[in-house]
Amino acid sequence: MSGFSSDDAAPSTAAFMKQALMKSAEYRKNTEMMREKHDDFVKEFGEESVNAFIESHQRHISETSGENMNPAAAAVEIETDMDRLVALKEEANAAYKEKDFGTAVKRYGAAIKFAASCAETDSQEFQRQRAIIHANRAAANLGLKKYVGALVDAQRASELNPDYWKGPFRAGSALMKMAPRLERSEMAVKYFEKCYACSSLPSAQKKNISRALELARYRLEKGRDEVPLPENCVVQ
Repeated sequence: MSGFSSDDAAPSTAAFMKQALMKSAEYRKNTEMMREKHDDFVKEFGEESVNAFIESHQRHISETSGENMNPAAAAVEIETDMDRLVALKEEANAAYKEKDFGTAVKRYGAAIKFAASCAETDSQEFQRQRAIIHANRAAANLGLKKYVGALVDAQRASELNPDYWKGPFRAGSALMKMAPRLERSEMAVKYFEKCYACSSLPSAQKKNISRALELARYRLEKGRDEVPLPENCVVQ
């Protein structure tokens, strides 16, 4: 009986390959058992069949483990993880578009958890997707008025992809939603400046970012003006 559900009744070659990679440990266990009870199996199945079984399993183990892993197979595994990550992101995006921010946050969280469980990869596209997911969860947290959580996710998005404009934009937005404090206003100004400097920022968004930056600078200057002078301070 197939291990695939009705949703993946026609899995891709990549899915089959990944499933084969995951079976390496099982193949190794079966091979060791066959060798330990070699004589018993020979009596029941014949020496030629037993040796062919061991040889085929050993070849699979060699091709899919350690330094001998087929580079193409490894690339397929990463591609499959990417496909799954994007699918999880799209599920969360669907909830966000319906303004179901609570569900969106949970689904983005599932995508983030999945990404953390994947084998480390230097794939730029994989990191780009992770940045998008964190920035999107920041937006969902803003919708829930959870500004600290939004800030943390936006900062992580900016770390994963420094040129992704939505990371610093949502970090600045979260800071501006918090109660005014000088350090928050200073950070907001820096994030909006960083956002404006991103090469990924669309021309259509530059006016909005300029407006946000102007507001942050205004709040910063206003906050500085309202800071009380220390006692015993003499103004000349």
